[in-house]
Amino acid sequence: MLGDGHAGFGDGELLVRHRKSMDVQFSVNLLKRHRISWPRVGTCGHLETLGAPGALERGFREAISEMLRWLMQDYGLSSRKPTIL
Repeated sequence: MLGDGHAGFGDGELLVRHRKSMDVQFSVNLLKRHRISWPRVGTCGHLETLGAPGALERGFREAISEMLRWLMQDYGLSSRKPTIL
C-alpha cells in the first residue's frame, strides 16, 4: 500500500499538509531470507525508515531503531560511540 500524496511538507506532516492526487510507478526487490522488523525504503542515494501512526514519540523511536539496525546489519556500521581524540 502506498500512502497519500503531498504537494509540500513542513516539519514532517506536523505543520504543512497539502494532499494531492498522484500517479506512482515503483518496483520492489524481494530479498529472500532477509528479515526486517519494520518497513524501510531504499531509493537512489537515500535510506528511509518509517514510523507507525499513533504516538509521535513512539513513531520516531521505531524509525530510528530500525535505521540503526539496518545500518549495522547491511552496511557494517558499529553501534559503539566513536572515540574523539
